Amino acid sequence: MPNSFPPVELHLPDNHMAVLLAEAEAHELSPNAALAQAVRLYQLISERARNGLQLTFVDAHGNIVNDLSPAKPVKH
Repeated sequence: MPNSFPPVELHLPDNHMAVLLAEAEAHELSPNAALAQAVRLYQLISERARNGLQLTFVDAHGNIVNDLSPAKPVKH
């Protein structure tokens, strides 16, 4: 069955792109496969949030991340 979704053009900030590429390399994925996984995760989180799920994001050090806006990089 062909993909029925229209192509999406994303403009990610450099820091997000760097993380995406690092994760792709670490898990032996192509950049496109890593992006597809990130998009699926975002869609799942968005759907669950609309249904009342509340999430807390933490960084690699266990610190709570309060702002994940595209304009503000997460500092480690």
